[in-house]
Amino acid sequence: MSTMPHNFVSPQSGFSDEQAQYLRGFFAGVLQRPYVGHSASGQITSQPSAGSANFAEPATEETFFGTPISDLCAEELWKYERNPLDLWDELLQTAASNEAPDAERRYRFKFHGLFHVAPAQDSFMLRMRVPGGVMTSAQMRGVATIAEKFGNSRIDLTTRANIQLRECAPKDVVNVLNGVRKLGMSSVGSGADNIRNITASPISGYDPQELIDVQPYADALQNYITNSRDMFGLPRKFNIAFDNGGAISALADTNDIGFVAVSVGEGKSVPAGVYFRVLLCGITGHKQFASDCGLLLSPDQLVAVAAAMVRVFAENGDRTDRKKARLKYLVDRWGVEKFLEETEKKLAFPILRVDASECELRGPINRAGHLGVHAQSQPGFSYIGVCVPVGWLPIVQARVIADVAERFGSGELRLTVWQNLLIPNVPEDRVAEACRVLHQAGLETAVNLHVTGCPHSCAQHYIGDIGLMGVKVGGEEGYQVNLGGGADNDQAMARQLFPAMKYSEVLPALQAIFTVYTAQCMEGESFLAFTNRHSVEELRSMCSSDVRAEVMA
Repeated sequence: MSTMPHNFVSPQSGFSDEQAQYLRGFFAGVLQRPYVGHSASGQITSQPSAGSANFAEPATEETFFGTPISDLCAEELWKYERNPLDLWDELLQTAASNEAPDAERRYRFKFHGLFHVAPAQDSFMLRMRVPGGVMTSAQMRGVATIAEKFGNSRIDLTTRANIQLRECAPKDVVNVLNGVRKLGMSSVGSGADNIRNITASPISGYDPQELIDVQPYADALQNYITNSRDMFGLPRKFNIAFDNGGAISALADTNDIGFVAVSVGEGKSVPAGVYFRVLLCGITGHKQFASDCGLLLSPDQLVAVAAAMVRVFAENGDRTDRKKARLKYLVDRWGVEKFLEETEKKLAFPILRVDASECELRGPINRAGHLGVHAQSQPGFSYIGVCVPVGWLPIVQARVIADVAERFGSGELRLTVWQNLLIPNVPEDRVAEACRVLHQAGLETAVNLHVTGCPHSCAQHYIGDIGLMGVKVGGEEGYQVNLGGGADNDQAMARQLFPAMKYSEVLPALQAIFTVYTAQCMEGESFLAFTNRHSVEELRSMCSSDVRAEVMA
């Protein structure tokens, strides 16, 4: 073993005697460690100068996004071992065997939008992507045909303005995926730890109050995601919304990232015009709304900033504990400013920090604007908001809607985060006839109630005027009843009226409170405002049969 020459650190080096002595000792220790490497010709050498790795050193543990492999949770270990996007052969095997997948495949299949429903059923639910909630009548008919051939003859509309098909047998998963692709649609990345369906204001492009049409940005971001494999396989699911600042909200404050259009007038620190505020870390399942992070973006910066933020999350989010893996926890750990600094490092342009006070206040939001008939920005045209109770749309009704969109509109449909849909571009003189056809098919154009069986705010029951979450009451079907939720200008988490009420008691209780509201509300007072000016105890008392009888009298 060679040793370090005594004059390796010379008196002329500029180091003090103490520093020189330390360095001699350090390098002596380095050179005395056993070294076994390979020379360029493949021979075994003991000389570190050969520049190869020291195979006599202990092996260092490999990492995945900076996390040691041994610390990864099961789902992250599966991602590390093989990209879940690459499993077409496994899908073919599942179809051929017609058998339920094991735990690992169940997780991997979600990257293709396939959710195995067990133990209630041995079947799959397919979740599709509908960027901005825009689809055509032809696509609606095609989805109805897939649901009829391979599903339960029903289309489910979700709170991310997309579509789900249920009760697809394992043997049919490949047929279902191929059928969706033929419609020009996709399900890739719609489940598991990916960016969920990109949402946008449902009447963007038709809204008389909007500041800017945001549908192009939803489409552009989806295209970017589709063409960027590293945008899949995040530490946890991720929600992004684009809001046009108009009459109907996109519920941007319930998303991990919400881009909200704002107007800046003359005489401010930036030129007058339309920009976007950025909201971060909405996660209503944890009863947290997204908050303004101080950025002001020009429209052309939106997709780039979204991509940069997602990558910062992908590289630094927690991959050891799925309960602490959402964006909220990274920002809680770092602070907003560090998150923005790391985002800016990935961008070729600076991002402006401008106080929200420099932006104009948003105009009024019509909380019922997704239901009924409303005028568009295009003179002489209206859109019709169709109610779909709990988002369940039988294929017979789906085909009627497609027919109405073609016969009376432009063949376009818009899905909303309230699990209903809109038919735009209907001439004003044909609205009544279009509504008559819808009503004949059993479709209504009024009513909105949030009902869910999921405690994670899947149906947004925390932000509805009335939110019902399914629970068991003494072994019977029942509901948790919540009142007074809202978003945007009416931002509030619903208060729990009853933690658990039998199904048979829910409708009479709600009827009672509706009766009191009708009799006692102030002029022009919304149900939300009425409930918010009463205590929970007062609202509970309104639900009693005695109070209802007194009011009726």
